[in-house]
Amino acid sequence: MRPTKRRNLIFMISDGFGIASETMAREYVQTTNNYPLEWASTLDDLLVGTTCTHSSNSLVTDSAAGATAFSCAQKTYNGAVGVNHERKPCGTILEAAKLAGYMTGLVSTSRITHATPGSFAAHVVHRDMEDLIAQHMVSSNSSLGPAPVVDLMMGGGRCYFAPQPPNEAAGNPTKSCRLDELDLWQFAQQKYGYTAVSTRKQFDDLKATDKLPLLGLFTDSHMSYEIDRDAAEEPSLTEMTQKALDMLHTATTAHNTSAVPGFFIMIEGARIDMAAHDNDPASHLHDIIEYWNA
Repeated sequence: MRPTKRRNLIFMISDGFGIASETMAREYVQTTNNYPLEWASTLDDLLVGTTCTHSSNSLVTDSAAGATAFSCAQKTYNGAVGVNHERKPCGTILEAAKLAGYMTGLVSTSRITHATPGSFAAHVVHRDMEDLIAQHMVSSNSSLGPAPVVDLMMGGGRCYFAPQPPNEAAGNPTKSCRLDELDLWQFAQQKYGYTAVSTRKQFDDLKATDKLPLLGLFTDSHMSYEIDRDAAEEPSLTEMTQKALDMLHTATTAHNTSAVPGFFIMIEGARIDMAAHDNDPASHLHDIIEYWNA
Protein backbone atom coordinates (compact mmCIF):
# COMPACT_ATOMS: atom_id res chain seq x y z
CA MET A 1 0.00 0.00 0.00
CA ARG A 2 1.35 3.41 -0.98
CA PRO A 3 1.34 6.14 1.69
CA THR A 4 -1.10 8.99 1.14
CA LYS A 5 1.28 11.66 2.45
CA ARG A 6 4.75 12.49 1.14
CA ARG A 7 7.54 11.58 3.57
CA ASN A 8 11.27 10.90 3.45
CA LEU A 9 13.45 8.58 5.52
CA ILE A 10 17.10 9.47 6.09
CA PHE A 11 18.96 6.58 7.73
CA MET A 12 22.42 7.60 8.97
CA ILE A 13 25.01 5.04 10.08
CA SER A 14 28.31 5.83 11.81
CA ASP A 15 30.23 2.59 11.40
CA GLY A 16 32.41 1.49 14.32
CA PHE A 17 31.31 4.41 16.47
CA GLY A 18 30.36 3.95 20.11
CA ILE A 19 29.90 5.92 23.30
CA ALA A 20 33.64 6.19 24.02
CA SER A 21 34.28 7.70 20.59
CA GLU A 22 31.43 10.17 21.01
CA THR A 23 32.91 11.21 24.37
CA MET A 24 36.37 11.70 22.88
CA ALA A 25 35.07 13.86 20.04
CA ARG A 26 32.79 15.88 22.31
CA GLU A 27 35.58 16.66 24.75
CA TYR A 28 37.98 17.55 21.93
CA VAL A 29 35.55 20.04 20.38
CA GLN A 30 34.51 21.41 23.78
CA THR A 31 38.12 21.92 24.89
CA THR A 32 39.60 23.31 21.65
CA ASN A 33 36.72 25.78 21.24
CA ASN A 34 36.50 26.67 24.94
CA TYR A 35 32.83 25.69 25.00
CA PRO A 36 31.10 25.30 28.38
CA LEU A 37 31.37 21.86 30.00
CA GLU A 38 27.69 21.17 29.36
CA TRP A 39 28.14 21.59 25.58
CA ALA A 40 26.50 18.73 23.63
CA SER A 41 27.13 17.48 20.13
CA THR A 42 24.46 17.04 17.48
CA LEU A 43 24.25 13.34 18.29
CA ASP A 44 23.99 13.92 22.05
CA ASP A 45 20.74 15.75 21.45
CA LEU A 46 19.39 12.89 19.31
CA LEU A 47 20.34 9.93 21.52
CA VAL A 48 17.32 7.91 22.61
CA GLY A 49 18.90 4.55 23.49
CA THR A 50 21.33 1.81 22.56
CA THR A 51 21.05 -1.51 20.74
CA CYS A 52 22.40 -5.02 21.20
CA THR A 53 24.68 -5.49 18.22
CA HIS A 54 25.87 -9.12 18.37
CA SER A 55 25.53 -11.17 15.18
CA SER A 56 23.97 -14.63 14.96
CA ASN A 57 27.34 -16.36 15.29
CA SER A 58 29.47 -13.99 17.37
CA LEU A 59 29.27 -11.64 20.33
CA VAL A 60 31.29 -9.19 18.24
CA THR A 61 29.49 -8.21 15.05
CA ASP A 62 31.05 -7.02 11.81
CA SER A 63 29.77 -4.32 9.47
CA ALA A 64 28.05 -6.78 7.14
CA ALA A 65 26.01 -8.54 9.81
CA GLY A 66 25.37 -5.23 11.58
CA ALA A 67 24.16 -3.51 8.41
CA THR A 68 22.02 -6.50 7.43
CA ALA A 69 20.38 -6.33 10.87
CA PHE A 70 19.55 -2.70 10.10
CA SER A 71 18.42 -3.33 6.53
CA CYS A 72 16.52 -6.62 6.97
CA ALA A 73 15.58 -6.40 10.68
CA GLN A 74 17.09 -9.78 11.51
CA LYS A 75 20.35 -11.13 12.91
CA THR A 76 22.74 -12.93 10.58
CA TYR A 77 26.29 -14.26 10.58
CA ASN A 78 29.42 -12.12 10.29
CA GLY A 79 30.22 -11.43 6.65
CA ALA A 80 26.63 -11.77 5.41
CA VAL A 81 25.40 -9.05 3.04
CA GLY A 82 21.63 -8.95 2.66
CA VAL A 83 21.19 -12.64 3.48
CA ASN A 84 19.91 -14.35 6.63
CA HIS A 85 21.68 -16.92 8.81
CA GLU A 86 20.58 -19.62 6.34
CA ARG A 87 22.28 -17.72 3.51
CA LYS A 88 18.98 -16.85 1.87
CA PRO A 89 18.27 -13.32 0.58
CA CYS A 90 16.28 -11.09 2.93
CA GLY A 91 14.25 -8.13 1.76
CA THR A 92 15.82 -4.82 2.75
CA ILE A 93 14.24 -1.56 3.84
CA LEU A 94 15.65 0.11 0.71
CA GLU A 95 14.00 -2.54 -1.50
CA ALA A 96 10.74 -2.17 0.43
CA ALA A 97 10.88 1.58 -0.15
CA LYS A 98 11.48 1.05 -3.86
CA LEU A 99 8.58 -1.38 -4.05
CA ALA A 100 6.35 1.22 -2.38
CA GLY A 101 7.28 3.81 -5.02
CA TYR A 102 9.95 5.75 -3.17
CA MET A 103 13.18 6.88 -4.78
CA THR A 104 16.32 5.51 -3.13
CA GLY A 105 19.89 6.53 -2.42
CA LEU A 106 23.15 5.35 -0.87
CA VAL A 107 26.01 7.63 0.25
CA SER A 108 29.20 6.38 1.92
CA THR A 109 32.83 7.33 2.38
CA SER A 110 33.76 3.68 1.79
CA ARG A 111 33.61 1.81 -1.47
CA ILE A 112 29.92 1.83 -2.38
CA THR A 113 30.22 -1.96 -2.66
CA HIS A 114 31.48 -2.28 0.92
CA ALA A 115 29.59 -4.14 3.65
CA THR A 116 27.27 -1.40 4.89
CA PRO A 117 25.95 0.08 1.63
CA GLY A 118 26.02 -3.36 0.04
CA SER A 119 23.70 -4.76 2.71
CA PHE A 120 20.91 -2.42 1.63
CA ALA A 121 20.95 -3.20 -2.10
CA ALA A 122 22.65 -6.58 -2.65
CA HIS A 123 22.43 -10.19 -1.51
CA VAL A 124 25.68 -12.18 -1.30
CA VAL A 125 26.92 -14.80 1.15
CA HIS A 126 30.16 -12.95 1.93
CA ARG A 127 31.13 -9.30 2.04
CA ASP A 128 34.28 -9.87 -0.04
CA MET A 129 32.15 -10.62 -3.10
CA GLU A 130 32.25 -6.98 -4.15
CA ASP A 131 32.28 -7.84 -7.87
CA LEU A 132 28.80 -9.30 -7.45
CA ILE A 133 27.62 -6.55 -5.09
CA ALA A 134 28.45 -4.00 -7.79
CA GLN A 135 26.38 -6.00 -10.30
CA HIS A 136 23.41 -6.10 -7.96
CA MET A 137 23.58 -2.35 -7.41
CA VAL A 138 23.28 -1.37 -11.07
CA SER A 139 20.95 -4.16 -12.20
CA SER A 140 17.20 -4.59 -11.92
CA ASN A 141 15.44 -6.97 -9.56
CA SER A 142 12.49 -8.47 -11.45
CA SER A 143 10.28 -8.44 -8.35
CA LEU A 144 10.85 -4.70 -7.89
CA GLY A 145 10.32 -3.62 -11.48
CA PRO A 146 12.48 -3.01 -14.55
CA ALA A 147 14.69 -0.26 -13.08
CA PRO A 148 17.68 -0.70 -10.72
CA VAL A 149 16.83 -0.60 -7.04
CA VAL A 150 19.15 2.37 -6.26
CA ASP A 151 18.45 5.73 -7.90
CA LEU A 152 21.46 7.57 -6.50
CA MET A 153 24.87 6.37 -5.30
CA MET A 154 27.80 8.48 -4.09
CA GLY A 155 31.07 7.35 -2.54
CA GLY A 156 34.20 5.49 -3.49
CA GLY A 157 34.88 2.19 -5.20
CA ARG A 158 35.14 2.91 -8.93
CA CYS A 159 37.43 -0.08 -9.40
CA TYR A 160 34.63 -2.62 -8.88
CA PHE A 161 32.71 -1.12 -11.81
CA ALA A 162 35.65 -1.28 -14.25
CA PRO A 163 36.43 -4.33 -16.41
CA GLN A 164 39.61 -6.36 -16.39
CA PRO A 165 41.58 -4.94 -18.16
CA PRO A 166 40.19 -1.41 -17.71
CA ASN A 167 38.41 0.36 -20.55
CA GLU A 168 40.84 3.08 -21.64
CA ALA A 169 38.20 5.33 -23.20
CA ALA A 170 38.00 8.82 -21.72
CA GLY A 171 35.83 9.13 -18.63
CA ASN A 172 36.17 5.51 -17.54
CA PRO A 173 37.84 4.26 -14.34
CA THR A 174 41.54 3.61 -14.92
CA LYS A 175 41.91 0.85 -12.32
CA SER A 176 39.97 -2.40 -11.98
CA CYS A 177 39.46 -4.59 -8.90
CA ARG A 178 37.20 -7.02 -10.77
CA LEU A 179 38.17 -10.54 -11.77
CA ASP A 180 36.13 -10.49 -14.99
CA GLU A 181 35.58 -8.39 -18.10
CA LEU A 182 32.27 -6.79 -17.08
CA ASP A 183 32.26 -3.04 -17.64
CA LEU A 184 29.59 -1.98 -15.15
CA TRP A 185 30.51 1.69 -15.54
CA GLN A 186 29.36 1.61 -19.16
CA PHE A 187 26.59 -0.92 -18.51
CA ALA A 188 24.93 1.34 -15.94
CA GLN A 189 24.92 4.24 -18.37
CA GLN A 190 23.87 2.36 -21.50
CA LYS A 191 21.36 -0.09 -20.02
CA TYR A 192 19.70 2.01 -17.33
CA GLY A 193 20.56 5.60 -18.19
CA TYR A 194 22.75 6.36 -15.17
CA THR A 195 24.67 9.60 -15.19
CA ALA A 196 28.19 8.53 -14.13
CA VAL A 197 30.52 11.08 -12.52
CA SER A 198 33.98 10.52 -11.07
CA THR A 199 35.74 13.87 -10.60
CA ARG A 200 35.40 16.81 -8.24
CA LYS A 201 34.48 19.11 -11.12
CA GLN A 202 31.76 16.76 -12.30
CA PHE A 203 30.42 16.62 -8.74
CA ASP A 204 30.43 20.41 -8.44
CA ASP A 205 28.64 20.72 -11.78
CA LEU A 206 25.76 18.50 -10.67
CA LYS A 207 22.53 20.41 -10.20
CA ALA A 208 19.58 19.49 -8.01
CA THR A 209 17.48 19.33 -11.17
CA ASP A 210 19.75 16.83 -12.97
CA LYS A 211 18.04 13.61 -13.92
CA LEU A 212 18.42 10.43 -11.89
CA PRO A 213 19.68 7.71 -11.69
CA LEU A 214 23.17 8.86 -10.71
CA LEU A 215 26.38 6.91 -10.08
CA GLY A 216 28.99 9.16 -8.46
CA LEU A 217 32.21 7.40 -7.45
CA PHE A 218 35.15 9.66 -6.69
CA THR A 219 37.98 7.30 -5.75
CA ASP A 220 39.10 3.88 -6.94
CA SER A 221 38.79 2.41 -3.43
CA HIS A 222 37.69 4.03 -0.16
CA MET A 223 37.50 7.80 0.04
CA SER A 224 40.19 9.55 2.07
CA TYR A 225 40.02 10.12 5.79
CA GLU A 226 38.65 13.62 6.37
CA ILE A 227 41.93 14.75 7.92
CA ASP A 228 43.77 13.71 4.70
CA ARG A 229 41.12 14.63 2.13
CA ASP A 230 42.18 16.90 -0.75
CA ALA A 231 39.13 19.13 -1.19
CA ALA A 232 40.14 19.81 -4.79
CA GLU A 233 39.89 16.09 -5.58
CA GLU A 234 37.16 14.60 -3.36
CA PRO A 235 33.87 15.91 -1.98
CA SER A 236 33.30 15.54 1.76
CA LEU A 237 30.59 13.44 3.38
CA THR A 238 28.72 16.66 4.15
CA GLU A 239 28.89 17.81 0.54
CA MET A 240 27.77 14.44 -0.84
CA THR A 241 24.93 14.32 1.68
CA GLN A 242 23.68 17.79 0.80
CA LYS A 243 23.91 17.11 -2.94
CA ALA A 244 22.14 13.76 -2.61
CA LEU A 245 19.31 15.21 -0.52
CA ASP A 246 18.86 18.12 -2.92
CA MET A 247 18.70 15.83 -5.95
CA LEU A 248 16.33 13.32 -4.36
CA HIS A 249 14.09 16.08 -3.02
CA THR A 250 13.88 17.70 -6.46
CA ALA A 251 13.28 14.38 -8.21
CA THR A 252 10.47 13.37 -5.87
CA THR A 253 8.70 16.73 -5.67
CA ALA A 254 8.72 16.98 -9.46
CA HIS A 255 6.06 14.25 -9.43
CA ASN A 256 2.64 14.25 -7.85
CA THR A 257 2.42 12.70 -4.39
CA SER A 258 0.62 9.56 -5.48
CA ALA A 259 3.33 8.75 -8.03
CA VAL A 260 6.43 9.26 -5.84
CA PRO A 261 5.65 9.43 -2.10
CA GLY A 262 9.20 10.48 -1.13
CA PHE A 263 12.65 8.98 -0.83
CA PHE A 264 14.75 6.65 1.32
CA ILE A 265 18.49 7.23 1.69
CA MET A 266 21.19 5.55 3.76
CA ILE A 267 24.17 7.79 4.58
CA GLU A 268 27.28 6.23 6.15
CA GLY A 269 30.31 7.72 7.87
CA ALA A 270 32.29 4.61 6.99
CA ARG A 271 35.85 5.59 7.74
CA ILE A 272 35.21 6.24 11.43
CA ASP A 273 35.43 2.47 11.82
CA MET A 274 38.49 2.05 9.61
CA ALA A 275 40.46 4.64 11.57
CA ALA A 276 39.67 2.72 14.76
CA HIS A 277 40.90 -0.51 13.15
CA ASP A 278 44.08 1.34 12.17
CA ASN A 279 44.48 2.65 15.74
CA ASP A 280 44.49 6.17 14.27
CA PRO A 281 42.77 8.44 16.81
CA ALA A 282 43.30 11.65 14.82
CA SER A 283 41.57 10.27 11.71
CA HIS A 284 38.90 8.68 13.90
CA LEU A 285 38.21 12.02 15.56
CA HIS A 286 37.99 14.10 12.40
CA ASP A 287 35.73 11.62 10.63
CA ILE A 288 33.39 11.73 13.64
CA ILE A 289 33.27 15.53 13.47
CA GLU A 290 32.60 15.38 9.72
CA TYR A 291 29.79 12.91 10.40
CA TRP A 292 28.33 15.40 12.88
CA ASN A 293 28.52 18.07 10.18
CA ALA A 294 26.68 15.84 7.71
